[in-house]
Amino acid sequence: MRAIRCDFASAVYAFPDGVAAARRLGYTHFLGVPLQVGERTIGVLTFRARRPFTSSDEELGEAFAGQAAIAIEQSRLLASTAAQAAALKAKNAELDSFVYSVSHDLKSPLVSIEGLSSLLLADYGDVLPADGRHFLERIQANVQHLERVIADLLELSRIGREARPLEDVALDEILDRVLQELATSISARGVEIVRGELPRVWAIRTQLEQVIGNLVGNAVKYLGETLRPRVEIRTVEHDEGIECLVRDNGIGIDPAYYQKVFELFQRLHDVETPGTGVGLPIVKKIVESAGGRIWIESARGEGTTVHFIWPRRERRGDRHGES
Repeated sequence: MRAIRCDFASAVYAFPDGVAAARRLGYTHFLGVPLQVGERTIGVLTFRARRPFTSSDEELGEAFAGQAAIAIEQSRLLASTAAQAAALKAKNAELDSFVYSVSHDLKSPLVSIEGLSSLLLADYGDVLPADGRHFLERIQANVQHLERVIADLLELSRIGREARPLEDVALDEILDRVLQELATSISARGVEIVRGELPRVWAIRTQLEQVIGNLVGNAVKYLGETLRPRVEIRTVEHDEGIECLVRDNGIGIDPAYYQKVFELFQRLHDVETPGTGVGLPIVKKIVESAGGRIWIESARGEGTTVHFIWPRRERRGDRHGES
């Protein structure tokens, strides 16, 4: 579609109302320039004048129309993106509510199953054959696993819904507590822990404990048969926040699974380890709810480094009611 130049006398049949209005205002000539984005025409930019339009006028109009078309299209895309983001947020909220409701409703029957199986073992364990006791013990083990899954799902659904206050947290203290909880596993495996100087950050303490605990715990669990197992925890200062990294020299992750490990119930099966498959989704949701981001660098057999950016206090604004 090309620009149209004409005088209103020749356009009277095409634009009778426009011509009459233009004549009352003393305009005699018309220039219409299409607003184009790629192959699409999204509108027409019109000019009126009291003299004939020249080729230079047409070139200037086309340049202006080009910029106007870009601005209109960007505005449309921004509005579309905002609408999609709002729809996604609503869907996520709906999913969180569903997970919370289902998980909460499953707790009661599981407690009953565990209680009844315990009574059976206590009252009739002596008369049950070995297979019967084994089956009851397997029921109890599976119930306990489901209880851990439900607890993790409930925790996942609460992230971002609870208005808990932020506080000044020492990462050193968080790591000390995590290492104390993992002391048995670390000692049994002979893991060397290397830690850099860790700063203080503005966070919800329990959530940051979950992040560090999950990442360091996974690093220890997935060391495999490495002869000199090593886990490193350190931070790097950036303008956008504190980059925390947890690095191990374990089995590593194929690049194809970098994103999948952050999805619910996705677990690596290279090493048999206990877990619910909800830990990394919890970590991701906590970090992103704080305004940060998380990613992985790894290769199979070459260890894994998990990075996450924790925003500075001034970049977190008034999240969770704090300023």
